[in-house]
Amino acid sequence: MSLQTSNIQKLLNDLVNYSHLHVLDLAGCQYLEQLPNFIGSKLVQLQEFHLSGCSKLESLPDGIGGMLTFQHLSMKDCVKVQKLLTSIGEMSNLHKFDLLGCLNV
Repeated sequence: MSLQTSNIQKLLNDLVNYSHLHVLDLAGCQYLEQLPNFIGSKLVQLQEFHLSGCSKLESLPDGIGGMLTFQHLSMKDCVKVQKLLTSIGEMSNLHKFDLLGCLNV
């Protein structure tokens, strides 16, 4: 699902109905400030998560760190992110993790 460069500020709870989703592209959503916690528990098939250019995003939700299906997590230019979850290290299938431009991490 691509919501790339949309003006959304937060994701709707209706997204939980897309548990089969493999790709969620929110790249360029410069007004997105936070992500809901259900991403880690409800979107269990998610393999790619694109957050590049989400310049107001401050952190990832806690539940995202234990997602074993993640293969690609892109957070390029998420300039307000200051820390990462320690559980990201448990993502055994993560092949690409892009933090370029995350100057405060």
